[in-house]
Amino acid sequence: MSTVDELLQDALAAFKHGQQASALALYKRALASDPVNFTALYMSGAILLQAEKPAEAEVFLKNAVLAKQDSAEAHNNLGLALARLGQLTQAIASFREALRIRPHYANALLNLGNAFRRAEQLPDAIAMYEAAIALSPQDADIHYNLAGAFESLGDLEKAIVSYRAAISKRANFPQACNNLGNALAAAGRFDEAVAAYTAAISQQPNYAEAYANRAAARFALRHFSSAKEDCDTALKLNPGMAVAYCNRSAILRETGDIARAIEDCETALAIDPDYLDAKWNLALTRLLIGDWIRGWDGFELRFRKSLNRIEKPMPHIADWAGEPMGGKRILIYCEQGLGDTIQFIRFAPVLQKMHAEIVIKAPKSLIPMISTMGLDAYDDVRELDFDYKVALLSIPRLLGIASIVPASGYLNADPDKVAMWKSSLPSSGIRVGICWQGNPSASVDSGRSIPLAQFEPLAGLDQVHLISLQKGPGLEQIKTFAYRNRLIAPDEIDKDGAFTDTAAIIQNLDLVVTSDTSVAHLAGALGKPVWIALKYVPDWRWLLDRSDSVWYPSARLYRQTRLDDWTSVFDEIASDLKRMCEEERLRCASGD
Repeated sequence: MSTVDELLQDALAAFKHGQQASALALYKRALASDPVNFTALYMSGAILLQAEKPAEAEVFLKNAVLAKQDSAEAHNNLGLALARLGQLTQAIASFREALRIRPHYANALLNLGNAFRRAEQLPDAIAMYEAAIALSPQDADIHYNLAGAFESLGDLEKAIVSYRAAISKRANFPQACNNLGNALAAAGRFDEAVAAYTAAISQQPNYAEAYANRAAARFALRHFSSAKEDCDTALKLNPGMAVAYCNRSAILRETGDIARAIEDCETALAIDPDYLDAKWNLALTRLLIGDWIRGWDGFELRFRKSLNRIEKPMPHIADWAGEPMGGKRILIYCEQGLGDTIQFIRFAPVLQKMHAEIVIKAPKSLIPMISTMGLDAYDDVRELDFDYKVALLSIPRLLGIASIVPASGYLNADPDKVAMWKSSLPSSGIRVGICWQGNPSASVDSGRSIPLAQFEPLAGLDQVHLISLQKGPGLEQIKTFAYRNRLIAPDEIDKDGAFTDTAAIIQNLDLVVTSDTSVAHLAGALGKPVWIALKYVPDWRWLLDRSDSVWYPSARLYRQTRLDDWTSVFDEIASDLKRMCEEERLRCASGD
């Protein structure tokens, strides 16, 4: 009969030769003779932990720390078992005990950092990782986990530095390369992100996730062909990868293959029915084709999706869900950009007609324009009481709007400002306001803004006076504009509220020519003629394959016929403007 020591020796030999099951059996035989043998308890727990059996490992490791309370390794491994069982508070206590016994125990610091991170105690996690790195600076795993904590905290620059450190410590680390790509993409550094994903793929050629992620980065760079190829490869490697279908659906929509975009969204949702990004892509695509009822329903996901999620204000006020509102006070809050507010504020009077008292919560800069509709608008409503609140862009869904009735002239410019600007602008010829650049930091700006140089064919027409309506980013292009001496660029406008001067200038114009920006909505809401230059597949509100707008009867839409080709768009605009100039010349000649 073998002694306990012999059983322990045989078990260790089996363990070293990778015979885990045999080793575990031998350790259990030793425990049958010596139930409190620390080595047998500890190694049994370690083997079960490696075999992903944390519940069984926990039993042995708890007895191990009772048998030898000063074993830092046993407390550390018990912490790992508890963490895998989701018992984070107890796991943290075990890691702390391991560190009390051995303060300079880098692996326990790493594991404690991981437990803090899972418990969403990110500053504590970072402190543990940094302490571990001080003890073991060449450990790639610690740098990798520190990077993940920084990324979760939103500190992308430090995350990028730490991912790069992890990669420098380990020649082959595809997961770190992939996650570095994610952090770079989140920081808007898409070229670098593509390089990081490419490194991950070169190290692990069957890395489907890296292909799907590289597709998203290439999509952001408008490299649609290579982005689709990456999605196709990801799906060959993993046919059940919902994110690859979702990413490909966005690519297909942007390149005009609407039917297949919808099909890919539906496939992603068949794989993962709760996949919010796929639901969101499907909602945007449905809105794009005018499937308003289902589109509005999906558009509510803007309050739940992870990227650019809208936060609802004042949670103590009940959300209006379509109940009768006669005699009720309703807070309508403007949740998105200036153009969205101008476009959808048309629905506020509809609620007024339902005998509700309406109050608008809006950015202070928009209040002067909203007030021209006779609506009560404030930027701070904390002192007011309400029965319900509703997001401005949720009103069409709650009203069941299945078709859009065009509206114009529901905003008005200040008459005094209109008179003031009239005296500052040319009194003859065709006065054309132009706007070319949207917010470059907005995700929707991809492919939407237009280089000012594209407006040169308009500036070359003799009767045309161009007036800049551009503010902020994009103004720097005026310096290099070939016709800058013929471009009137008013200074110091809209000081007393967004668009108050812009609206007054537009009222004095014959036409506005603009990219898809808030100026397009302002001109349409004022009822002024506006020609809107749109990318190949535009934002959903402009729909597809039509030159008119369902939102603004005074709008004419000029669409790219090829991806990113603005030249043909502006050739058509210039041709129509030239015709307009000729008609004006003939009208003046006839004395009309």
